Amino acid sequence: MSPAALPPPFPAAPRTAPAASRGGWTPQGLQWAGRGYLALAGGILLLPILYFVLIFTVHRLFQILLFTACTFVPVFHGLNAIRPPGPSRSYGAAAGAALCLAFLTPFLAFWAAHPGVGVFTANAAGHGLAGAVFLVSLHLFVRRQSTDTGDAAMRIEATSCLCLMALLPLLTGLCLGFLIWRGGAGPAGMTIHPALASVPFTMQAVLLFASLPYFVTLLMLLQASNHAFRQALEA
Repeated sequence: MSPAALPPPFPAAPRTAPAASRGGWTPQGLQWAGRGYLALAGGILLLPILYFVLIFTVHRLFQILLFTACTFVPVFHGLNAIRPPGPSRSYGAAAGAALCLAFLTPFLAFWAAHPGVGVFTANAAGHGLAGAVFLVSLHLFVRRQSTDTGDAAMRIEATSCLCLMALLPLLTGLCLGFLIWRGGAGPAGMTIHPALASVPFTMQAVLLFASLPYFVTLLMLLQASNHAFRQALEA
């Protein structure tokens, strides 16, 4: 046998694990996931802005529905792009919670205009619950995908963001306490801004509870998109 025909002493190791060992994620699927995470990040960036617009500026039904639809288009596009190759409880929970969010978001404007109506208050509470399920499910989905693809760094980042979200209620309570202190019990001259002082206390709570978890999830999705594109290139 000629030297050229001899097999190499050690077979070349694959650059990445095969698709079967990556939970079924193919390079094309990872590319779509990267785009989907970017779309979800854009939609999540728009959600706190939408809440501010609905609560403080927009009160016409057509405008409410238009702004809501424009915000949730990238959310649903991103969810469709990150669809996993197999069944996933976290993905199903995120998709179902997103549908509930899209249905309940217009009622925030009605609740802001009529905070004493029990139906609108119940819808606002349901919206908050659906938002929490949506964000937590996204974190769990990214954590599961990083486990399937063997991305230990992304798994640690997703877990860290999930733990940070668990601390956000405490941080929000501290912020609200500071607002109360600035508004009434603080020293002379330390008063809250007039524009914020005119906002009902419950509306301040809604903005704080809605904004902080969304921004934490936004940072996590940007990191997940970066990792997904990198793994697709390495495949």
